[in-house]
Amino acid sequence: MIHHEISPKSANPTPQRIAVIDDHNLVLDGLKKTLAGMDGNYDVVSAASPTEILNRLQAGETFDLCICDLIMEGMNGLAFLATLNARQCQIPVLLMSGIAVDPPIQQMKSLGAKGFVHKSADPQTLETIIQTILSDGTSFPDDDAIEDQPTIAPFDMAELDAINNLTARQLDVLKALANGAINQEISEQLSISPNTVKTHIQHLYKAMGVSRRTACVQKAQLYGII
Repeated sequence: MIHHEISPKSANPTPQRIAVIDDHNLVLDGLKKTLAGMDGNYDVVSAASPTEILNRLQAGETFDLCICDLIMEGMNGLAFLATLNARQCQIPVLLMSGIAVDPPIQQMKSLGAKGFVHKSADPQTLETIIQTILSDGTSFPDDDAIEDQPTIAPFDMAELDAINNLTARQLDVLKALANGAINQEISEQLSISPNTVKTHIQHLYKAMGVSRRTACVQKAQLYGII
């Protein structure tokens, strides 16, 4: 169940500009198509990183709403919010994620986010949330609507930061692990030494807070990075 708080706002006949940020092209394309099929009149700008939108804002562009992925390589959604605050930019932000652990709702609110939506939400739910925020409201899951995940540790901000700081090569190793490759196969696939593979895997374990390959892959899947 989603809790919406809506304030009255006059209708705007001109297109409302929405920036969509996600480091996965398929997600960006899907969101653009979904927004195009909604009743609202939206001018959608897509970006693979928050930095692209920050540069557009600095150049004088304006947006009525920004839909930003929570977990991305480099700057994550929370860091994006913090940067907007530091620059005194008032653009409303709707965070989204595919994580299967409790999202950091309180951190989002404290940084000024206007809402959170899970990537599994249907288009009608997304449209309702967008209209709520564009009407100066907020939309966050009720506490009792967040499914309990007894086998998963609570959302860990330190883990989130560590995961967002994984290098491209470490992510390559992670994807190979997810495909069931052993160290020697990873070494051959990526043209790196077996010792380098071991070093990358140890770093992945430390970032994920795990000690086994299966747990590492599972944690990465839960955080939505593979």
